Amino acid sequence: MSDTSHELRTPLTVLRSHLLAVQDGVFTADTKRINLLINQVDNLSHIVDDLAQLAQTDSVNLTYNNARTDLISIFEQSIENYTARFKERELNVDSKSLTKAGKCIINGDEERLIQLFSNLLENTCRYTHKGKGGQIILANKRPNNIELILQDSAPSVLPNDLQKLFERFYRVEKSRSREHGGSGLGLALCKQIVEAHGGQISLHNSQLGGLEVKITLTLLG
Repeated sequence: MSDTSHELRTPLTVLRSHLLAVQDGVFTADTKRINLLINQVDNLSHIVDDLAQLAQTDSVNLTYNNARTDLISIFEQSIENYTARFKERELNVDSKSLTKAGKCIINGDEERLIQLFSNLLENTCRYTHKGKGGQIILANKRPNNIELILQDSAPSVLPNDLQKLFERFYRVEKSRSREHGGSGLGLALCKQIVEAHGGQISLHNSQLGGLEVKITLTLLG
């Protein structure tokens, strides 16, 4: 509760201070100012949405509508949706390995899997150095499972911080600070989604100098 209140207090404080300044005539409610306030409201909404999903999962109320789903197709669509975002960050994404893997059918919830991949791709956009690398996505298909590996370029994460990144609200100092606009809940959500699908997710140091995310999910026969 302490962590939650701290996360919500920051955007609320910004909203209040700017609105009071407008009311007192210190600031003008121009387009730039309004956009700043809207961004803070969006940040609040993002935190609340993430908290709601975590709460539902904790109380076993989060519904998963599982069906035969092509994991690779969903991942490729998620990457396509992030094309503009990667271009904005001047990052290159190599996902040729997904195409080579072909169809990978699992028992999964398409909406939750899209959320999983979107969180991971958003982390890459937020935390890798702009214009200095990108991400390689690997798919290792085996008879019984599929292993997805996302390798990001710098900055790296210290070994002691790796597993703590799954903790709610945990951030690494500097490179993964609140200034990047995240709620600190993204990887916690990813872990819950993967485990709800009977899979495993782990974090490692990437050969590209950043973070590596490894996901293993069971394939249907």
